[in-house]
Amino acid sequence: MPDWCVDAALRLSTLGVAVVPVDPEEKKPLIKGSSIWRGPPTRKPITEWWSNFPDAGLGILTGAISGLTVVDIDDAALIDEAINTYGDTPLQIATPSGGRHLYFGHRNERSRGRLGGRKIDIRGQGGLVLAPPTMRADRRFYSFVKGHWDCIPELPAIPRAQSARLGITQRTIPVGERDDALFRHCLAQARHCDDFAALIDVAHTFNEDCLPALPERQVEKAARSAWGYEITGTNSVGTRGFTRIDSEMRDDLQPYPNAFVLMDQLKASHEGRHLQFAIVAEAMVRDEVLVGWTEKRINKARRILVQKGYLRVVHQGGKGRGDPSQYAFTGKGAQKGHEYN
Repeated sequence: MPDWCVDAALRLSTLGVAVVPVDPEEKKPLIKGSSIWRGPPTRKPITEWWSNFPDAGLGILTGAISGLTVVDIDDAALIDEAINTYGDTPLQIATPSGGRHLYFGHRNERSRGRLGGRKIDIRGQGGLVLAPPTMRADRRFYSFVKGHWDCIPELPAIPRAQSARLGITQRTIPVGERDDALFRHCLAQARHCDDFAALIDVAHTFNEDCLPALPERQVEKAARSAWGYEITGTNSVGTRGFTRIDSEMRDDLQPYPNAFVLMDQLKASHEGRHLQFAIVAEAMVRDEVLVGWTEKRINKARRILVQKGYLRVVHQGGKGRGDPSQYAFTGKGAQKGHEYN
């Protein structure tokens, strides 16, 4: 498979879409563990996968992880009927067999197969679809019929009446998890909002799933905090896996957004796995751990985390290139947190 697949995979990952290398004939992932991912993979594993599987096709995980639901039509004669039933969408993909994939924003739809005994499947929560430019052995491609990946942030959802018939994965967020879940959701959705008012609307809609609903002031606080990271260009949610950020830490580090992002990255990489670790700015820049960051930016953020008491130096390096300083989490801000993707 040409480099087109890895290029498309990297583009999709910047849009918050979870991608996997797949066998184009078996339509199955070539890697394990994707069913338990907390967020889309980053640039490094994506490039490694296609280096290991150069003939792999491009797969997209549907459902909440990517914010996508796909109507998968295997019979070309049913395309118009499906569009009339589920709605039109600006992103449509032609399949090698002559079918069609209709892409929609995810509204917690479940995956359903052969609706009414017809060749129409719903790829919702836990689903997988193949995507352009995947090519089968017979050299037939998945290709764009309408739109392109840049349409993803603006995709409509399936109308509520039809979505309800498909079966909704209901979610109710109990006391003790509401603030964390709301903040995580605001961070994930901020990149799709034109302004703070739009994010507030998103936050209020999400709050309807909280039992009981959060007070107005807490909803606005979470949205305002998330918007702050978005407008300063430090909102990296959706580009990594699962981390835990304490509520007080979030507020304490708000004047230092780079330190917040670095702490998030360190927790994702080391928390629960390594008692101590190095923070080598040169290697982080080389490996694009934090895309676009410089060594100076990383080192300054690290110093703030030490000064604020979130990291401690357990070994002062400097005796050579093979002797980096070692750090450990202090445990400050480890009791209550925001878990987010």
